[in-house]
Amino acid sequence: MLPKLNLRDIRILAGNEFVHLLRSGPGILALSILGLYAGWVLSKLVEHADFINSLAAGGMSQESTVVLAIVKWLADVEDEVLRNLLENHSPFITLLFVMVAGIAPWVSMMAGLDQNAGDIGSKGIRFMLPRTSRANLMMGRFVGTAVFWTTVQVLLGLTAIIVALAMDEHNGMASIVMDGIWLILALSLIGLPFIAFMAICSVTTGNPLLSVTMGIGCYFAIALIGGLGGWLNENLGVIRFAFPSPLRIDLMLGSFPEIIVAAVAMIVYAFIYLVSAGAILRKRDL
Repeated sequence: MLPKLNLRDIRILAGNEFVHLLRSGPGILALSILGLYAGWVLSKLVEHADFINSLAAGGMSQESTVVLAIVKWLADVEDEVLRNLLENHSPFITLLFVMVAGIAPWVSMMAGLDQNAGDIGSKGIRFMLPRTSRANLMMGRFVGTAVFWTTVQVLLGLTAIIVALAMDEHNGMASIVMDGIWLILALSLIGLPFIAFMAICSVTTGNPLLSVTMGIGCYFAIALIGGLGGWLNENLGVIRFAFPSPLRIDLMLGSFPEIIVAAVAMIVYAFIYLVSAGAILRKRDL
């Protein structure tokens, strides 16, 4: 049975969490890592703008073949799909998405590492419980972190649109803006289940450092076991789906049915993680 939630309390808690992340270690660290990395990627895209525009025009060379092979490996898509997306979408935004989607899961985990963990560890949560429920505390912190993550993606998307408008020689303004909006939505959705998983880690450990260690440790352990195990035995590859990581590229580079499946999967994973975190917090001795 799902607990009753108070939307007013959740809104207040979410607003406080959003402001807290703007000036706290986890929020600043996640913003800095993503900003510096995305800035470096964009600088490289601008530096090689002529080459990227030649890819969009369908030009092929030995260098472009190598680049496409690398992007294909990162995105795990077929050659025809990749070429179609480079030629019919802004390659500056598409390539940025592929690169950022690779680090988005664990960066979003860093942003969400302290969803009540610090308050549980310091016992400060006891002073909040007379005013609101445990479920409201959990949801408020999750919503605030999700809004923070989405805001970061909006800033990234707007920057990508500006760069693409300046550098893209083969796509019009409407197409570039739509690709930029698509980028924002896709990266925002990628972060949701991982932020929700960090809610589990936070209420389980009651310590921010242990929370991020547990969360990122689980992420890389599953990625390693699922990846290496899949080479040894195909059945072990299914372990990768403990997280929705294998579906993240489909959010922008997949066909329309694949995009819908990936988007629904992100929301379902987030819901399952949140229900699990709520069950743990409800039974935990605070």
